[in-house]
Amino acid sequence: MFTGIEKLEYKKAEKTKGTARENEFNLLNIPLIKKLLLWKAFPYSVQTLILLVLLGFIMLGWGVYTPEGQDEELFAKTNIVCLVIWGIWWPLMIWTVVVLGRIWCMVCPLELMNRIGGKIGRVLKIKKLSISGPIRSGFVIVSLYALIQLLVSGTGLHYVPAYTALFLSCLIAFALITGLVFSAGSFCKGFCPIAMTLNAYSRGGMLAVRAGSVDKCEECKEKSCIRRKENKGALNQEGGCPANLYPPHLTSNKDCMLCAQCIKACEPGNMQLLLRHPFSKKDRREKRASWALTIFVMIDSGFVLGEICEQWALTDKLFMTVPQYIMNYFSWQDYSGWGEGIWTLFIFPLVLWAFSGIALKSIGAVKSIMHWWRSFAFRAVIIFSSLHLIKSLLRFTEWSAFLPYALKHAGGINKARAINSGILTSPQSIFNQYAVLVISSGILCFALYFFIREKHLGNS
Repeated sequence: MFTGIEKLEYKKAEKTKGTARENEFNLLNIPLIKKLLLWKAFPYSVQTLILLVLLGFIMLGWGVYTPEGQDEELFAKTNIVCLVIWGIWWPLMIWTVVVLGRIWCMVCPLELMNRIGGKIGRVLKIKKLSISGPIRSGFVIVSLYALIQLLVSGTGLHYVPAYTALFLSCLIAFALITGLVFSAGSFCKGFCPIAMTLNAYSRGGMLAVRAGSVDKCEECKEKSCIRRKENKGALNQEGGCPANLYPPHLTSNKDCMLCAQCIKACEPGNMQLLLRHPFSKKDRREKRASWALTIFVMIDSGFVLGEICEQWALTDKLFMTVPQYIMNYFSWQDYSGWGEGIWTLFIFPLVLWAFSGIALKSIGAVKSIMHWWRSFAFRAVIIFSSLHLIKSLLRFTEWSAFLPYALKHAGGINKARAINSGILTSPQSIFNQYAVLVISSGILCFALYFFIREKHLGNS
């Protein structure tokens, strides 16, 4: 049952629906979608299919390195493993999470591996560790994210099929092991390297799981959307939210994985899958971000700005002036990738945010620099996620043009050599530069609008 405060907050949310509800559409009203989400084999069947595809990519990429003398990026574009993972899946994942929310979590194969690990652990009667401390707070997730981005910069992880295959193998094994050792949903809540990206970017997503009528939730005695029932023959426990959320009270997209388990379990059929406007006014706004989320946004700001500057020779040279000077001064050219990664992910963001905070404090605009960091992080992520959308668009249009070549020869080396020698011409991007410019301008305009709007809603 609802507590007094929870009931009051939920009824306040009910009163605000009014005309706003008219701008929301329950996708469960579409029979095909409802049938799919209520299907017992969903999402496990889709997760299994994606897992098999990943295993196939691991086999194709295992032991395959960039040939000597071959351009790394060109080879990656013509190799099916690097092309699909880094040139197609990753950009599309960024777009889906910003526009729709955490829909990738719904079908993520790593969540399935975590469940399998949990099932094996229960069979073996392994005592489960709880998610607490730095794991629960998100600092482990942020550390893993930074480590992977540093590996990308230092080793060219996204350009080498063997490294990509090893990376995917480690993720699958890691998800399985955390399921063995930790409590249910441990990987998604405490160890997924992109969980904080999903948490931050999904807040304005247009898909949302929300309860319908507060009265139906009050009258419901079973609360099967919350309580879990152990089923020894099943892969997981029946009913209940895998993320340990309270579905009737959802007021944000940040933690909901859109897994539809609460929709399946809700006996009154009161849970809904809504399609609505971005950054719904009914969602709860937090005053300050957690330190884990704040640090992620700071790291992400350096990463995204570095990626955008990389598109033009002049901006890339200006952005990398400091690390290149240091590498040359100490004759560390062999470690230039690592140096650039440290600059992009840690030093530049710290300087950017510190100087911005000092400047605002000096004119009396803020009282505390660190409090400003935490309050500004929510709006800053709107700008940086929009820039990430633009970078993802650029990469997708450029890399996906190589897909016909990669499908004809999955290894990629023959096509890469042919392009280098002039026998083949490098394919044109799917969108020309003018189309990309128009789309990018539109993205930035929307981002600016929501940036200003969120400031107003946050203050009110």
